[in-house]
Amino acid sequence: AAALTVDTTTLVVDATNNRVGIGATPLDTFHVKKASSFLNARIENGSSSGAAFLFQNSTTGTTSTDGLFVGIDSNEHGYLWNYENADLLLGTNNQTRLRIDTSGNLGVGQSPVGFLTNGYILRLNGGTQTYLAFNNNTHTTQVLGGFVIGNDASAARITQRENQPIVVATNDIERLRID
Repeated sequence: AAALTVDTTTLVVDATNNRVGIGATPLDTFHVKKASSFLNARIENGSSSGAAFLFQNSTTGTTSTDGLFVGIDSNEHGYLWNYENADLLLGTNNQTRLRIDTSGNLGVGQSPVGFLTNGYILRLNGGTQTYLAFNNNTHTTQVLGGFVIGNDASAARITQRENQPIVVATNDIERLRID
């Protein structure tokens, strides 16, 4: 069958290639193009039970609990779930930047497992310098303020960047103070 065109600027149904375009001639199965500003899409459930997208492929998409689920529930909790027995990846520039494995371990910049032994639930890899900075709202710059733990090519570091002591405590009792 030939393409059904309602209005080439509004809706194009390409039955030959099984494609639908809104605002564009479809280049993929579903193609939406907006001429200006931010593209808005809405999935709305007429009841208060929430709304969702469920992305499935033909080999695993057999039930409502297969695939990748993106949704919101009646309490307005947002969800991004991988129902499959596989890691959940987030990335930029076609590179994985964050990985949550099937055990719930988190890796930032790398896989959460690998060189470390079991029991590590968080791994960070910032390249040649990897730091975890703790700032509060009294410090205006992350570069010069706060408390930093990390390492670089020359050392592992624990750094207090403010004019304040480092305090080590057990049982909520101060045991060591470095001024």
